[in-house]
Amino acid sequence: MKKYSIETLAVHAGYETDEATMSVTPPLYETNAYVFKDANHARTLFELKEPGNIYSRLQNPTCEMLERKVAAMDGGVAALSFASGHAAIFNTIINLCCEGDELVSSINIYGGAINLLGITLKRMGITVKFVDPDDLDAWENAVTDKTKLFFTELIGNPNANVADIEAIAKIAH
Repeated sequence: MKKYSIETLAVHAGYETDEATMSVTPPLYETNAYVFKDANHARTLFELKEPGNIYSRLQNPTCEMLERKVAAMDGGVAALSFASGHAAIFNTIINLCCEGDELVSSINIYGGAINLLGITLKRMGITVKFVDPDDLDAWENAVTDKTKLFFTELIGNPNANVADIEAIAKIAH
């Protein structure tokens, strides 16, 4: 298989020409609902026994095309896209942490993320330790055998402090 440049993948990956229209440009699906053949078809889709579109909040052909592009550019098998960065953060955390786990986070992050980490995750039994993002000793001292991940923003909100990602990653490993 030919290895394409990331630029070529960004433009062309994820889309196969539609045989009905022969359009070179991918369509944008602006729908939020889909038709089911019958009640049984709807049931198999909702039970995830058959692939297909149910509702755009869950999946959409335009989003799937983006996901195929990202996967191709990263050399991956699949990718996920979300409607917001906050949704991506939440889904990442709940796939890496379980009840009883801990995570260490910068305190200088988006207010909605502070709420998610400090309130929502606490209700799920996940402990969050907030630290000063510029205090590398604080990051290190917060780590226990239950720590599953570190969370920070490259440019912290609202102070615009720039996290030392390399040093924080070194502590995490």
